[in-house]
Amino acid sequence: MKRDMQYVLRLSLITIGLIMSACASSESIYTSASYSTLPAPGRRVSVAGNNMTVLATAKTWLQDRGLYVIDKNVSQENTVASTSTPCHEWCDTTATLETGRTVGADYVIIFKVSMEHAPERLSIAIKSLATKTGEEIFRAESREFLSGDRMDAEDKNEALNHLTCHALATVWRYRPGGPSEDRSDHYCHMARSKA
Repeated sequence: MKRDMQYVLRLSLITIGLIMSACASSESIYTSASYSTLPAPGRRVSVAGNNMTVLATAKTWLQDRGLYVIDKNVSQENTVASTSTPCHEWCDTTATLETGRTVGADYVIIFKVSMEHAPERLSIAIKSLATKTGEEIFRAESREFLSGDRMDAEDKNEALNHLTCHALATVWRYRPGGPSEDRSDHYCHMARSKA
């Protein structure tokens, strides 16, 4: 009887361990966001960051929300805060704000892609500032662990596109913060709200 109980206990612990590892291995996108205000449709925004894939995705997403994203050709060519030359890490906030003011943007939105902890962990941090005051108006983050079979450049670019859309969708309240196993690109192709 005692031997049977030990067997059942061990089997139960193994089963629980397998279930927990299966849950932990599911690839989900995690997002978080906070904001004091959001740019209204028709406002002018300038985007800057350290990854051209993310900047292109962000530009399209923001335009779909009715924002006027200042074209990279309008930005000053010699600044690191333009969309034509990505920053190496976080774009310098002072330079980014100055560029935003120079091109007549109401807001600047700065994106930072990171693989700090491991190459399979992608994360994007976003902050937006009002150009007149330098006040932060919103902040967002998204991250995802890629499986070993999703580590080529095409998979990483696809993941970065999705992370960008999910983070912005969380700020605009189309998606709740927290983990989601929905890695589809439907947050990248949402119809503009009529608010």
